[in-house]
Amino acid sequence: FKRFKIEGSEPSEPYLNKGLSALNNIAKADFQFKDEEWIAFKDSVVKFELTVQDIVSQKGTIGFSFLNMQSSWIFKPQKISVEAVNDEGEVFSKQQQVIDSKSISTDGFFYTTIQLEKPSLIYKIEIEQLDSLPSWHPGHGGQPWLFMDEIIVF
Repeated sequence: FKRFKIEGSEPSEPYLNKGLSALNNIAKADFQFKDEEWIAFKDSVVKFELTVQDIVSQKGTIGFSFLNMQSSWIFKPQKISVEAVNDEGEVFSKQQQVIDSKSISTDGFFYTTIQLEKPSLIYKIEIEQLDSLPSWHPGHGGQPWLFMDEIIVF
């Protein structure tokens, strides 16, 4: 894995905890959403830019760790997009992953990776969550939370 500088969307109150640095501290949160390693977002779209110091492999792989606890209004994301960008800001590789986040699913950690064709020093990440809680949820129409504790570049 590689340490990186991260900028972008700020977590929402009251789950600011360690701020964006929590996403790059290699400290796994536990299953309790009040653990200080979790940070959370209410925004429908969360955006980050990661800058790594050097290329770590032949392919750029980005790993993500989320919490899925639907009874507490915490849902995994519905879509993740990653772009590899050169020094001039031009995108030269892009991948996205669509996730079924509306269906009822078991509470737990949700891990996923996205692999790009080429590695980069700069990655732009966009994570979309549900606009509102699905019709089957008791809080239907309310705004879900997106909880994250790590992004890993390897």
